[in-house]
Amino acid sequence: MFTSEELIFRFNEDNFQVAVVSKNFKKITVKSVDTFIPVYEGGNLLYNSEENINQIEKLLSARKVKSKKAKAVISLEGIITRLIETPFIGKKDLKKFISNNLSEYFTVNLNDYYFDYKVISSKGRKNKKLNVVLCAFPRTKLNDIYSFVESCDLDCEKITIYPDSIASMFQYLKEQSVAVLDLNENKNIITILDNGNIFLYSTLQSDSYGDIEERYNQLVDNIGYFLNFYSTRHFGNRVNQIYLIGEKWQEKELYKSLESQFDIEIVCGISDNDLKIRTVNNIDINMYCDIVGCSIKEKNDYKKSINFTKAISENKKDSEKLGLGNILLVFTGLSILLWIIAFGYFKFSMMRYDTRKFSEKIKQVEDLEKNIKVVSDQNKKYQDKEKYFNIIEEDNFNYISYLEALKNGLPNDVSVNEVFFDRDKIDLSLNINSPLDKAKLVIAINKMNIFEHIEIDSIKLDDSEKEVKFTLKIVKPL
Repeated sequence: MFTSEELIFRFNEDNFQVAVVSKNFKKITVKSVDTFIPVYEGGNLLYNSEENINQIEKLLSARKVKSKKAKAVISLEGIITRLIETPFIGKKDLKKFISNNLSEYFTVNLNDYYFDYKVISSKGRKNKKLNVVLCAFPRTKLNDIYSFVESCDLDCEKITIYPDSIASMFQYLKEQSVAVLDLNENKNIITILDNGNIFLYSTLQSDSYGDIEERYNQLVDNIGYFLNFYSTRHFGNRVNQIYLIGEKWQEKELYKSLESQFDIEIVCGISDNDLKIRTVNNIDINMYCDIVGCSIKEKNDYKKSINFTKAISENKKDSEKLGLGNILLVFTGLSILLWIIAFGYFKFSMMRYDTRKFSEKIKQVEDLEKNIKVVSDQNKKYQDKEKYFNIIEEDNFNYISYLEALKNGLPNDVSVNEVFFDRDKIDLSLNINSPLDKAKLVIAINKMNIFEHIEIDSIKLDDSEKEVKFTLKIVKPL
């Protein structure tokens, strides 16, 4: 009986796991899961390091892994997902359509991100519409992950995102809509699947302060925002079930809090019987649902899954073409330069009297006068800035601390337009990608605990709202 083996990497903020998974037709066996701590270089998380590569080489030897196949799941900050509707078009035309319209779907700098997509449903030729989930992830992080896997002498066949792996894991519930809560010590993740497809995904950081009951109540309130958002977008209908997975899937107090707050069936964990999945050595499948999901072959429209490996490969090909073009350009430039030098030398030899040197000297003096003026103007600007900094210091208001709090507390996928300070309040204007971002912003601002609690006044469900404004009253001066 044919059995294949592959490695599944999962990249988190504070660690990364490597699972050895074997597949026998439709049966999947998780044979081992090892956890590693990545290194930091210059304060930045770095996976592609000699230390990490050596650790993987030792693991492959200890586990006697011969396969070179590898896949990766990204469970890091920076994932942006977006649900869109497109015309009913073919696979090649759809790719061009999305590429040409990325600036309308994301407010980020497109050069800093890789993008991919998946068709999640088709409304048919009659309605001529496709429902598509778009995702974006920072290039620097993704290049680091891809280079790391390849440096381990492995063939990185697929790099996908956490919510897409969860969707694959729970595709056996295709006829239902469920909320999957991945509960862990340092962070919690909510993924809502609408008939097996990604509807929304968000990371909820765990608050380490306060007693357990207070922390759970805050978590339940945050979950309620997203469940209400789903209900609003589905004419009042709620999700059918809430699944608890992760390290704390058996947490009784949290179960009671969820049960008392929402009139929705709570399911604690999944069993091996739900899918043709086995684990050995007492591995808890509920802690690695995204790893298993990455290994499951997914069935979807257009036979297109989210796989950033293809985006990276295409970018490399474009860079190689650009490099070859630059080489040709350099050779062409050198040829022209040699011709100019030869022509200039001939002309210099033929002309006994040439006043161009005097003209060049005069031009140099004129350029010097212009540069002096530029430096003088720049110096005046610095003096003005110094004056404003002095005013700020005399004002005795800690502007920098509030800016730092906003920078660290706001979600990564929103950008700030304007900030106006007053003694007791801050007026804040931000760009958003989707209605979901507005809910995430309210949650993030309330978690800072330095402003008066705010609520969502309204949400426009047609995705027309691209900017939100808040007036934040300061209750805890910094």
